[in-house]
Amino acid sequence: MVVDARLFVIFFLSLHPPNEGVYWSRFIEFILDPFVGFPASLLNMGQVTKAQNNLGANYYHGRGVKQDYKEALKWYRLAAEQGFAAGQDNLGASYYHGHGVKQDYKKAVKWFRLAAEQGFFLAQNNLGLMYATGQGITQDMVQAHKWFNLAAINGHPQAARNRGTAETNMTPSQIAKAQKLAKEWMEKQK
Repeated sequence: MVVDARLFVIFFLSLHPPNEGVYWSRFIEFILDPFVGFPASLLNMGQVTKAQNNLGANYYHGRGVKQDYKEALKWYRLAAEQGFAAGQDNLGASYYHGHGVKQDYKKAVKWFRLAAEQGFFLAQNNLGLMYATGQGITQDMVQAHKWFNLAAINGHPQAARNRGTAETNMTPSQIAKAQKLAKEWMEKQK
């Protein structure tokens, strides 16, 4: 019954996180701590990983707790390693910016890709930026366009502009190839 009560609290707070309060993040950390390493089959991991990611975000931004990038990284990693796309994107951003960890563009690409492949539009745009700039990966405008296109289709507000910028450095055949790759990716997701 303890597991059920804690999951209820995690579920409730992940849907309705308090806006302010010094203690609430520590409370969630107390609630989540026993679940680190707990058998996933016994938990609603979607809510646990969402709560882990949210706790990481609170540490990252200093909401309710003192800003602590290393502590944020710990919680992002827990969510990311369990396949939570937002956690993967946040972990990628931490590596990209060097927050709580040594800056590493290759690791940023790895985590952005894992989240992007799940259809997470923030990560799709981030992966497009990595391809466009050649940070952590060989520059490839066709791949950049593909990921910007997917992010735009999924609702990223900046991705269409990024795609347009990429097109200024591409031939018509490269644009057609990128569009074909995006279409193939979407068909695989069905």
